[in-house]
Amino acid sequence: MENIFVVDDMIAGIIAEGKKFADNGGQELLLAVQDIIDDESDLHCLSYVCKELAKTNIWVRLLNICPQHYQALDEVLALMKEGEILPYIGIALNHRACADKEFLDTLLERISNWREKVPHITVRATITFADLTDEQYLKLLYFVEQAQLYRINFFTTQSTERVEQLQELQDSITHAHLFDMIGSVQPVIIDTVIDDEIDGEKIQNVALGRLVGDAPDIDGIVQIEDIYGAERGQIVHIEIVEVVGTNIVAVPF
Repeated sequence: MENIFVVDDMIAGIIAEGKKFADNGGQELLLAVQDIIDDESDLHCLSYVCKELAKTNIWVRLLNICPQHYQALDEVLALMKEGEILPYIGIALNHRACADKEFLDTLLERISNWREKVPHITVRATITFADLTDEQYLKLLYFVEQAQLYRINFFTTQSTERVEQLQELQDSITHAHLFDMIGSVQPVIIDTVIDDEIDGEKIQNVALGRLVGDAPDIDGIVQIEDIYGAERGQIVHIEIVEVVGTNIVAVPF
């Protein structure tokens, strides 16, 4: 029976809503993996949903991937490699994971495996932790340095000093990732077209968008200069010309 996958009403509903969204002109679909599968779900469920939504030919992005989902994620990597869904993995780690040295070591190996299977993959994380011991905190710091993830957001009930130290380290890693992209041509989805007056100065022909590796609201932005006729939701190709902090300045290609 383990090779039989039954599509229940919830899964069918997710697929139907995704296809309806695309039919109505939507360009990017965010899938919260934790809403699709849980500990007891068939591991083929996520792969099935992704294959069906890939047929819409819009951006499909996977978010909220918890440790119990990793095995199911393995089946989706082939879709990412072939460009059927975005090569983007948004993982979420809680305090229990952050405090587990063995888990973090295993996760480093898994991230390396993801990158081997999909060389252009983007891995980002949301990390939430509470009262870590000094040893546990140093291990988390080591994980961040070794993982070299594209972006990480940190949340904690602990001292802001530790969050600031972690975020400073991650921001330097993110900046290095972006700096390596200067001069490259990348697809960007337009979120905002700016045609406004700021401090008495007319701002026109500027748009804000995101790379394939950036989810809305939680990741970075691309400021596109001298762009004409851009519309929200449009996907355009840009050339990266500058990195400002953890964001990008670009021009149309």
